[in-house]
Amino acid sequence: MGALGVVSTITFQHVPIWRNNPPITFTLSLASFQQNLRLLQATYDRVQWYLYGNVATTQSVTVILRVNTTRAVTAAGGCWGGRSAAPTSPPPLGWSRWPAGAYACIDVSYKTLGVDGRNNMIGGLFTESELMIGADNDLQALTELLAMHKTLSHSTLVPSLHLSLYIASLHVVTLFLGMRYVEPDNGVPQHNVVAVLVEIAPLHQAMHRALAKYDARPHPGKNNYFNATEMRRVYPKFQAFVQLQTSLDPTSKFVNPYISKLLHGPSNS
Repeated sequence: MGALGVVSTITFQHVPIWRNNPPITFTLSLASFQQNLRLLQATYDRVQWYLYGNVATTQSVTVILRVNTTRAVTAAGGCWGGRSAAPTSPPPLGWSRWPAGAYACIDVSYKTLGVDGRNNMIGGLFTESELMIGADNDLQALTELLAMHKTLSHSTLVPSLHLSLYIASLHVVTLFLGMRYVEPDNGVPQHNVVAVLVEIAPLHQAMHRALAKYDARPHPGKNNYFNATEMRRVYPKFQAFVQLQTSLDPTSKFVNPYISKLLHGPSNS
């Protein structure tokens, strides 16, 4: 063997570096959803919810719960390929069974990074508007967004309101310009994403106005009308990040014009 030893056997083991998030999907009435949302958020790390069809008048909510697993992605596309079955995970505490029609599958959509070409932007706006607000305001924000949709349903600027309203509970982060950033001693357990899947400019802008009171943070890769003044208002560590970036890259060689506008640009975009 010798003083240092000799390698006689090498064992290889596959260890997944990510976890798939197979969704459990079901539908609740709007009233039942509002009553049970806090229970779902307390039970699951990630809760997503959608309002389909005419958002202004809908009375049902589609709920998607993400449950971590290391199982392989299902062949033929998983959820996208129609590979679904009854949930095997137990229902949330307090529920005797899953709602009728609930189903689960291995989702592969988290690996989809986007679509090339024109579909990423229509009319100068990205096709999905996404804003981040504090979790404590999610139900109030839902009420205001439903009212906003009802108001815009009479607008000639909005040809159709058969859209989707999507909200998800997500954990906070400590990245200075992370959309879910909170001060380390804030004690806030999570933030929510509030997103409208739409390419209609008036709806983007109306949603932003409705949620501005909550210091909503747009996704910088989806809402391209944000600017440095607004970034400074909603990100507590914005100036610290800009100072760091400037010290490392004083001529902004490594940022494109859009990022430069977010960090150093004029107040009007």
